Amino acid sequence: MSAEIPLNTIGLIIDGEAAGRFVEVVDDSWNTGGYLIFTHADHERSPEVFDGWAETFDDVHKYFSESNWRVEWRPSPA
Repeated sequence: MSAEIPLNTIGLIIDGEAAGRFVEVVDDSWNTGGYLIFTHADHERSPEVFDGWAETFDDVHKYFSESNWRVEWRPSPA
């Protein structure tokens, strides 16, 4: 698991469930009251997307831990 999980940044899941897919965490507290966790087939946010939800940022960390994710974060596209 990554120690730091940045928001609105694409990361490659290099180990754990869904290895090879890309992940992004979005603060959606204004709408759902929590965080959306998207996994995409590619780094360009492909339409092949799966989503998860976590109530708190601590829960986001737990989600990553339970998925055994190790993520290589990449700079966000401009």
